[in-house]
This record gives sequence, structure tokens and C-alpha cells, in this order.
Amino acid sequence: MNSIPRNGLRVVSAEPAPADMVEVYVLDLLDGPTLQELDAIEAEWPLIAADIAALDDLAETLRVTDRQVVVDLDSRRARRNRRRIIAATLTSSTAVIFPVLRAVA
Repeated sequence: MNSIPRNGLRVVSAEPAPADMVEVYVLDLLDGPTLQELDAIEAEWPLIAADIAALDDLAETLRVTDRQVVVDLDSRRARRNRRRIIAATLTSSTAVIFPVLRAVA
């Protein structure tokens, strides 16, 4: 049997106060859950599975929604950027040269 601090902190003094200690059997910690704990887990499992399914459905809905929104926003941004580039090209001093080169080529 080992003694560990109740609050999880190591005691600095050589002789800790008994009120600060809890007796723990190390082998009990290694055994895993008891039958009662396993039964409680099994009883809760349908609720846990339902929560997981609901979260999966929500995640899929968000994924589909995000995919549509991102595509729409990206196409709008691309159009805006094209307009800016065209406007900048038309207002720059080199705008006169490029249309002539394009027309000749």
C-alpha cells in the first residue's frame, strides 16, 4: 500500500500529516473498472452513441454548408480581383501598349 497526497501535490516534509494522505492500493489501480462500473458504462452507451451520431450529422451538415459558402465566396473574390486588375491595367501608363501588342499578335 502506498500513500499519496490527497490534493495531488507532493508533501515536502519528511512526515506528512495523516489528514493530507489517502491510502491507495496500487494493484487496485491496475485492475481496471469494476463490474458495477462496466455495467454503468454499458447502460450509458446508447446515450453516448446517440450523441456521437448527432455530432456526426452536425459535422456533415456544416461541412456541406461550408463547402458551398466557400465556393461562392471564392468565386466572388476572384471576380473582384479580376475587376481590380483590369481597372489597374486600364489606368496604368502601360495600358496603351498592351492592347496594341495583343491586337498585333
